[in-house]
Amino acid sequence: MFSMKVLVNHEYGGFHLSHWAFLRYLDLEGYVWCQEYVRHDIDREDKSMIAIVEELGRDASSTCCNVEVQWVADKYKDYYRIYEYDGYERIHIHYSRFKLDRIKTIIEQDLDICVIKALIHQVIDEKLCY
Repeated sequence: MFSMKVLVNHEYGGFHLSHWAFLRYLDLEGYVWCQEYVRHDIDREDKSMIAIVEELGRDASSTCCNVEVQWVADKYKDYYRIYEYDGYERIHIHYSRFKLDRIKTIIEQDLDICVIKALIHQVIDEKLCY
């Protein structure tokens, strides 16, 4: 099972990248520094920024935050959200929505009713994790 990487802040205070991480990002992407760029508006799945966070570690985060890389299984790409409370973030996977979409896909197939029931029970009983 393949997994994707996502940037998440694990400290109260909000998602903010350090000045050095942001300058490194601009350099890697071929951008020139401009006041209009905002350090916290970077896509959480951005491969360049993930590489920078892995390279710099804690130094990629500004003060009052701790940006880290977390893994999410590819099959949950459309089902995860980042929830935040006082700046502290966590990944939440909408497992019920994932299972419902899988069941809809099974039902839409032209299969025997016994096979459909068996597949649906398999989806319902499946242990899910990321």
